[in-house]
Amino acid sequence: MHCQIESYVNSWVIRSLDLRECGKRNYQLGGAGLVFKIDKRLADIFTKCINEMKLKLLIQKEFKGVQLHKYDTNELGYLSIGSIPIVWHITNVNKDDGKLVKTKHFQHQHINFVVTVYKATDFAKLSGNQY
Repeated sequence: MHCQIESYVNSWVIRSLDLRECGKRNYQLGGAGLVFKIDKRLADIFTKCINEMKLKLLIQKEFKGVQLHKYDTNELGYLSIGSIPIVWHITNVNKDDGKLVKTKHFQHQHINFVVTVYKATDFAKLSGNQY
């Protein structure tokens, strides 16, 4: 049940990526904030600045949704920009202090969903150091 709820919530995070703060986005996210970040190491690879809106739309297009994720919380996904493999990852942080938190379902008014996009190898190094 936990995976199903997280998968449902995170799918709404991905669907909301292209929305500015508005009533529709606030409703979809249960009052939580939404922050989109591009890891500096990924941004530094490109000679031109990454078009943030196009990247958000690419993530939405590549997202497979909840129907295939019975045991997956949908908190991360993979895609490519050209030949560069990238990973997007959703974390939850407290709005007040910015610390990582585990959310209690449907009490999102105290958190921000943070969607960060990394080069896949950098993400693997970072997540490997956390465990």
